[in-house]
Amino acid sequence: MTFIFSTTDHVLSRFIRWMSKSKVSHCAVGLVLYGQPFVLSSSLLGVEMVTRERWLQDNRVVVELSVPTGEAPHPSLFLSHLGEGYDYSGMLGYLFIWLARWFRKRVRNPWSSPTRVVCSELLVRAMQVRRRVDGWEALDPERAYPEDLLVLCLGLQYQEIR
Repeated sequence: MTFIFSTTDHVLSRFIRWMSKSKVSHCAVGLVLYGQPFVLSSSLLGVEMVTRERWLQDNRVVVELSVPTGEAPHPSLFLSHLGEGYDYSGMLGYLFIWLARWFRKRVRNPWSSPTRVVCSELLVRAMQVRRRVDGWEALDPERAYPEDLLVLCLGLQYQEIR
């Protein structure tokens, strides 16, 4: 299992990179099922899984990290989200989070949906099921940017594979 941190040239991606002062605007899970590489992510179409080849047509990988076997959640924790909708209102709520961070305040995402997810929320929720994994339990799934996850993974010394 890998965590893929990526970006595109789309307006929303550029805005997320600007807000988070990052090279990445998206995160996803790389899985190999029956010998075929797939990417599972929450994008504007909701939570979906596509072949890696298809996913790479629209995304530019910035860094890909191998999740240590002992820390990797079971793939079913990600697969169980397939078909869930994208949290559009929650994405708008990130504007409040960004403003609060600018003023060094901590606030909850006022518009986060309990039944829909954005990309970083999908990863955090699955990793928090494995409560013994250092660092992940401190993240608020509804406030975390892809950059926050990248910094955490690098701090935990996840191995870079790309």
